[in-house]
Amino acid sequence: MRAYAKQAKEGLEVQNRIAEIKLRCERRIGEMSLELPKATGNQYALSHDVTKQDVLKEAGFNRMQASRFEKIASLSEEEFETHVEQLKQNNEELTTAGMVSFAKTIEKEQKREARQELYQEAAKGFHEEEVQIWHGDFVSLSDKIENESVDLILTDPP
Repeated sequence: MRAYAKQAKEGLEVQNRIAEIKLRCERRIGEMSLELPKATGNQYALSHDVTKQDVLKEAGFNRMQASRFEKIASLSEEEFETHVEQLKQNNEELTTAGMVSFAKTIEKEQKREARQELYQEAAKGFHEEEVQIWHGDFVSLSDKIENESVDLILTDPP
């Protein structure tokens, strides 16, 4: 429908309405795909139950499409709706590729925030007075270091 709308020289608003319907469908397919059971066992001893791959293949979707739809489905409802509205307000084109890219950006941000929280938690027990940082040639510094006094050696060889 979108291709026909473009061909008929319909405006971006009409094209985005069509794209929004498509994105909502892809999101729902991604949600359903995430709920499907994956194959168990190895390639020689797979269970004989119907698997995610079987269902997707029967529905006409390949793994890459399913992966993209699942990425869109990984967005919270609020993130998805806000992004769609923001693109429409800015007169930008709604696309599957754009939504997948947005979902990947959100995923990276969430991972970064989780790492930050982990680092902050680890740093709570850190006391600077207990740490010595030595900088220099290991060969010349090694005579000054007491046995069993080192927790970490960080090197940057040429």
